[in-house]
Amino acid sequence: MIQQLFVNPSNVLEVYNKIKRAFACWIIKERKVLDLSDAMISFSFDDVPDSAFSEGRSILKKYGYRGTYYISLGLHENDAPDPVLFDAGLLEEIVAEGGELACHTYNHIHFYNANSQEVIDELEKNQKKMEELIPGYRFSNFSYPYGEQTIPSKMLVQQRFRSARSIRAGINKNPVDLNNLKAMQLDSNLQLEKAFALIEQTRNKKGWLIFYTHDIRNDCSQWGCTPGYFEQVVKYCADRNIKVVTIEKGLDLIQAG
Repeated sequence: MIQQLFVNPSNVLEVYNKIKRAFACWIIKERKVLDLSDAMISFSFDDVPDSAFSEGRSILKKYGYRGTYYISLGLHENDAPDPVLFDAGLLEEIVAEGGELACHTYNHIHFYNANSQEVIDELEKNQKKMEELIPGYRFSNFSYPYGEQTIPSKMLVQQRFRSARSIRAGINKNPVDLNNLKAMQLDSNLQLEKAFALIEQTRNKKGWLIFYTHDIRNDCSQWGCTPGYFEQVVKYCADRNIKVVTIEKGLDLIQAG
């Protein structure tokens, strides 16, 4: 095992990056008491390809819910098979109807390879572009691209946003770390029965469960899910009258105690 580690440089780098993330998670925290009267669920989307807007948003609205969209406004529609379209009119509609736009850096960069100035530039460029599309709109929340966290990047994120969502699996329960919110990915690896069980666990513990995914298509990528799958999870929440909120509204409820 040790010999294999040193024979393959990529293995060494992977271990090093995991150690960096572990230290960042351990050192940079923002703990908050989670004292909710009821459990809450959030549905979020990373990168936000067009199908997340068209299918994901539509399904959420069908049940009276709204989502949080973590966008990297530097992504171009020709970079992926499922187009990333950031139309100002569409983004304004999402905000007007109670949805949330959140930051995911400008170019979806790797924090493991970025210095502090590069991280600052990415955050500022994404905010500047956002204000060009919707004057006056400011990002309140953030999610780490690729789930990558370092001590310098987390310090910068903590200074600028109310929360930062990770890809660390789990339910957020007391105390909650607002700078490293746990989340569960909706994809082919998470069976529906498991998703339903997580919702029930969240309800029993009066916790906060954040789901995230990417594209919502019948021929979805490995990071996304089908519309049918997504709707069954959303419908399960609706049938049981579970509170579904955006990340911003969830933070308001936590702050209100």
